[in-house]
Amino acid sequence: MSKDSQMRAAINQKLIEMGERERLKELLRAKLVECGWKDQLKAHCKGFVIMIFYILHFDIDFCLFAGVVLVEIKQFFKKKVV
Repeated sequence: MSKDSQMRAAINQKLIEMGERERLKELLRAKLVECGWKDQLKAHCKGFVIMIFYILHFDIDFCLFAGVVLVEIKQFFKKKVV
């Protein structure tokens, strides 16, 4: 275990023993709720999901289009070669 890891573990243990860890977690949670982080994060994630949906939708449409065109090209060359 590195010195940094040992220090972190010792601090964490003291915080738990003193009950300070839970108090700090609750304080952080309250401050995050107070500043509206949940709504901001939700809006950001929703925008990200919509963007991914459109990207995937475009890729799927393009792949389907490319597949149809490829089949047509193969059929064209089969007719011309035979």
